[in-house]
Amino acid sequence: MKRAVVLAVVLAVVFSTMAFAGPLNEKIDRLKQTNQERERTYYPRDMNPVLISVQGGPPVLLGSLISYNINEMFAVGVFGGAFMPGVVAGFDFKWYILPTTFSPYVGTGIEYVGAAMQYSLVAGHLEAGVDLALDNGFCVNLGIGYMRSFSEATGTFKTAWGDTANKVDWFMVQAGLGFRM
Repeated sequence: MKRAVVLAVVLAVVFSTMAFAGPLNEKIDRLKQTNQERERTYYPRDMNPVLISVQGGPPVLLGSLISYNINEMFAVGVFGGAFMPGVVAGFDFKWYILPTTFSPYVGTGIEYVGAAMQYSLVAGHLEAGVDLALDNGFCVNLGIGYMRSFSEATGTFKTAWGDTANKVDWFMVQAGLGFRM
């Protein structure tokens, strides 16, 4: 009985890889024709690696993000936008934990904050959420983000909520609408 089970498993592995993988020469020819060095998966983030989106929530109150998926799981990007009051710009790194159409993600980044257009701060952020990337390129994400400055400003500034502060310490819901190309 053991031999029959082992034989069945070996046959299943051998024939399933041949059926799904296809001959190696065909794959090499396909990669040469499309001028690729590595075969892309069928995940939306790998087929359409460039994301252009409008974001709201930490690290920007309202801004845009341009990111590139290195592979189906990791993306790097740059963003810029409004920080009330002031502007913010920085770098972003995301890890899509389950790189399917509906994927949870965690991310981090570093940003320059021009608070009240008078004070310069450097801050970092952490984020977590879920991302929906459809085959037609449309993308929606929803999550939470936390942003904190590494130093304090030399003076105080008013925030969008009417508080007076000399540093950034912000925890809030974030959302984005984007398109993958």
